[in-house]
Amino acid sequence: MAAERGREVQDSPAGTCLAIVALPETGRPVPLTILLVEDDAACRTSLAEALEFSGHVVHTAVDGQDALERLNGHPIDVVVTDLMMPRLGGLELIDRLGAHQPGLPVILVTAFANAPEGQVALDHGAFAVLHKPIDLDRLEELVERAGASLRP
Repeated sequence: MAAERGREVQDSPAGTCLAIVALPETGRPVPLTILLVEDDAACRTSLAEALEFSGHVVHTAVDGQDALERLNGHPIDVVVTDLMMPRLGGLELIDRLGAHQPGLPVILVTAFANAPEGQVALDHGAFAVLHKPIDLDRLEELVERAGASLRP
């Protein structure tokens, strides 16, 4: 695990979208609005359902370009995005989000375990990097920390 200025890379075995089947516990005091950007439909649906079960409002996009278009209509607290996507990938999305909405926390998700893209994403301004399969408890923890970074 690498850490830099409050951000970290979480390593997990690559290969699937979710590491665990159990959903995170509910009872969140402050729901967050999350933009989930994932080109794999099954992964997008699973992650959206898990985040909604935790009490969050989730908007979805199929790639980075779609995400940028959806940002115009919704206030977003946190972005969770895949790395490799058609049209506009995760790193390019992080760069554009930094220009569009500076300070918006972005959690990058990738199937490439221990790849240099994780550190590159942090260098581009990602809040955190998670490797697939995603541990939902860890994702919820990072979403909460990202949301807390927005609060005064």
